[in-house]
Amino acid sequence: MEHKTQPVTMKKHYCPCCDIKYYTLVTIPAGARSINVYEMNVSNSYIAVRTSSKKYHLNGYWTVDWPGKYKFAGTLFVYQRPYNHPEILSASGPTNESITIQLLSQGKNLGIAWEYSLPKVETKRTHVLKHNYTWAIIRPKCSVSCGA
Repeated sequence: MEHKTQPVTMKKHYCPCCDIKYYTLVTIPAGARSINVYEMNVSNSYIAVRTSSKKYHLNGYWTVDWPGKYKFAGTLFVYQRPYNHPEILSASGPTNESITIQLLSQGKNLGIAWEYSLPKVETKRTHVLKHNYTWAIIRPKCSVSCGA
């Protein structure tokens, strides 16, 4: 069997309500590369990240972290929060576990977008013989004649 890898890119966006709480946006599976999560406009909300073990690694537990580099899920994430510009979280990957992207909403947010790539495995199959079944009905001669 021969395997070829081609990336599959996922890209979406979300515009949450205005309640002050954590909104789960997407769970990015293990193996993801070229991860980019970004606000579509400046807001008072924050991008938060937790791993499958439910441990927060960025802006969790109602605490806002400083911009910088954070290593988790087997890769290095760069968190940018420049003054008067939208937040950006990015990583080259690959991740070694799934991560959940959340939005710590602090009021109005004009949207958040994300994209990531996953390897697409194409398999070339070799010819496999399938079982072939044949049915036959064998009727023995009847010793009694039928009828009334």
